[in-house]
Amino acid sequence: MVLYPRDPKHPIRLAPNRSLEWPDMCRAWMIIAASTVAISAGAALAGYWMPLPFAGLEITVLGVAFWQIARYQQRFEEIRLTEDRLVITASDGRAAKQWDAHPAWVTVRLCPPSPRQSRQKLLICSRGHRVEIGSFLSGDEKTELAERLRRQLPRAPFRR
Repeated sequence: MVLYPRDPKHPIRLAPNRSLEWPDMCRAWMIIAASTVAISAGAALAGYWMPLPFAGLEITVLGVAFWQIARYQQRFEEIRLTEDRLVITASDGRAAKQWDAHPAWVTVRLCPPSPRQSRQKLLICSRGHRVEIGSFLSGDEKTELAERLRRQLPRAPFRR
């Protein structure tokens, strides 16, 4: 998901699509866990004790999956463009990495999918270094972002 500011002076913020926020995930997990335990307990009371350990395993695996999804949703990338710097900050929710370059030396490349990879890449290149941005964006969102960045970057006389 791309969040475009109205003012070009503000950064562009990229984040994965968040279908559920953490409190909603916890509620969904509790509902599923309660119904699984109720059904397993009913089976155990009827003399069929075997579903109980599998219910515990199911609840645990689902909880770990929800936790991983929540961690993935904390990722974001921020692109800040000023007259003399282009700064890209990428965070996985715990640690942040920064990459910066002078805008006159920056090129935006949208690489089509190759036989080895099924998704296109959006690369920001400058002086032999490159960084991929928006790996979680759809193809259309990457194309739109690439065009917007190309429009906002200053035109150097040597670039076409």
